[in-house]
Formats: sequence, C-alpha cells, structure tokens
Amino acid sequence: MTTEAKSSTVKLNEDEPTLGPTMSPKRPRHYKGQGISQQVEMATGKTETQETTRDEVTLDPSKAESTTGEAESSAQGTTREEPTPGPSKVSSQKDNWELVSEIRLKPAAKDWSDCQAIAARQDEIAVVRFRNNQVVICSNDGKKKSSIPFPKGPRYIAVQHIHNRLVVAECFDPNVKVLNSDNTLAYEFETTPQSEFEQRQEADKLDKPQHVPGGVAVKKEGTILVADQKRNVYTEHRPTDGKLLRTIPVKRTPVHLAVDSKDRVIISGKEGVDVTDGNGIILFTLEPTICSQSARECGSVYGDSSGLYVPARLKNFFSGHIHHYDLDGRFLCCLAQRLPCPTGITFTSDGQMAVAAGNSIQLYRKV
Repeated sequence: MTTEAKSSTVKLNEDEPTLGPTMSPKRPRHYKGQGISQQVEMATGKTETQETTRDEVTLDPSKAESTTGEAESSAQGTTREEPTPGPSKVSSQKDNWELVSEIRLKPAAKDWSDCQAIAARQDEIAVVRFRNNQVVICSNDGKKKSSIPFPKGPRYIAVQHIHNRLVVAECFDPNVKVLNSDNTLAYEFETTPQSEFEQRQEADKLDKPQHVPGGVAVKKEGTILVADQKRNVYTEHRPTDGKLLRTIPVKRTPVHLAVDSKDRVIISGKEGVDVTDGNGIILFTLEPTICSQSARECGSVYGDSSGLYVPARLKNFFSGHIHHYDLDGRFLCCLAQRLPCPTGITFTSDGQMAVAAGNSIQLYRKV
C-alpha cells in the first residue's frame, strides 16, 4: 500500500510572543501547516507581505495520490546558527513513501493507544507499551525478538547511539533506566529527588507516586535529556552515570523531547512543536494543521539532515498525519494520513520510517 498525501502549505505568523526567562528578545518564527503569511523587512525599512493558501486534501484510505508541498522561505531576524535565507521561492518537493508492513500488537484490555513511544538502534526497533508495562524489541523486518518488563509504567524511550543503549522513563518511578545493547541494566539515575517525589504524591493524593515525566532524548555526544512536565523543565545528565549537569526551563509543556542533526532540542506536545537552540531559546515554532484545523497533539519529532518529521493528530483517533519540514521549519509535504494516534516516529538502520500508531508499528519505505 502506497501512502502519499497532499497537505496544506505552511503558514507563518509573526505575532510577538510574551518574553519569558527562556526566550530570546528576538521573535521566534511560527509556522503553521496551512498557507504562508509572512512579513519581509526590506533594507529600506518597508514591509512586504506575501500570502498563499491551499486547502489540504484528505485521502481515501484505499487510494493514495501523489502530491507536492510548496513553501516560501522567510527573511526574518531570529536567533540562529546560520543566516536566514532571503525571500526566494523554494522548489517543490515530493516524497513517496510506501507502507511495507505493520506490526500489530495485542492491546491491553480495550486500550487502542498502547504504543506510546518508539526508538531505533542498530538492526532493531524498540517500542514502549505503556498499558502492558513492557518495551517490545522487533527486528527491522517486523519480527518480534523480545520484550523487557517495566512494572512501573514505561512511557518514553530514546537511544544512546554511542553505546547502542536504550534510555527509558517510567511514570511511577523517578529513576530513568539505561539499558545495555543486550537489554541488561547499565545504570539508573534520579531526575526528581525522592523527597519531592513523595511530596507530589501526597499533594496530588495519588495511590502511586507520579512524577509526570516528559520525553527523553540523547545528544550526539551522549548527554541524556529528560523532560519533567510537572516542573516545565528538562534536565541534562552525564552519559556515563546520569549525574545532573543542568536544568533548562521551557515555555511549552515538554510532553516529548527530541534532538535533531544540529543538536537542537525539539519540544512537542499540545498543539505544536518548539525548536530550540539547546539552551531554552525558541528558534521557531511549528503548528501543523490537518484539514484546515490546528492539530490537537504533536508526537515525538524525528530530525536528521533531511528535515523534521512531525506526527500530529486532531481529536479524532484516526486523524493522524506525518508532516515533513525542512531544517528551517518550512513545510515540504504530508507523508501519511489517517493514522491511529501516532505518538512517535523514528528511522531504522536500514532507512525505513517507523511510526508508533495505536497498537501497531507501521513501517514505510521511500520509493
């Protein structure tokens, strides 16, 4: 089955955000998934407005249509590592992806969104099954190899590539686990002091202590990042033993964390995605739209040299899309539609795109 989709053009809003302790005095860019609306400040001081709009087409699930996504580059001051491009036209790009296999996992009771996070290491895919209290390991061709029990509610996962290790955060345990390539425990480390953990339990009147972790991610050199939704921060930890290095406040509640090929930290969750410089400063914001509606949730983003891959959905369970943006946040195309609650995306060592969706892992190959 070939899944190609036409998505809307990107919309750029330049509303001035309220400055906070983590934000740059310059304006971060806001990208939406429908239309482009941007102001280009010229050398003369004049402001020129460019706008294009196009409605997104929803595919018949039994058919796929080839599409192109267009975007225009922006010339806007912002905190960046490289100069912002001038107001030139970006050539259309077309990505063709084929659904080659789907790994269906038996749901826990009637929960149809058990696959909460996904990551890939050499020749393997690891997916978090929250309700089943386990991490399932599959080969790149979709065959289940093993499962790792996590009795305290595994929720987020990442790969530390320099050691081929898995990093797993659980809902009911303040300690993050780091697993060796053979899935044995390498070490674990605390992200929330036990005293604070117990205070939260008492204040929230919970039967189980819950520290509301956010996503986990790993930088190129191995530094581990762990988000905390309760405190609205993420923490950085030494790769060898998990020792706390620093705490970074963030503006958006960090439901998911990712690190792209430029070592930028990407925070995603309700309604959008913030791409930051790694110090809490927002470079630009992505706000995907689906069928002219703003996305309700964005899953864990994957970023490499080819761009940013964003899973998003509306309230409807089967409204999930995968959107592809370039490294500057310009919309390129929609890769897949009508996915059941996509929560995460990764790429396998053999180049497949793997998506955690509902109670399955969907594997796509570029054609």
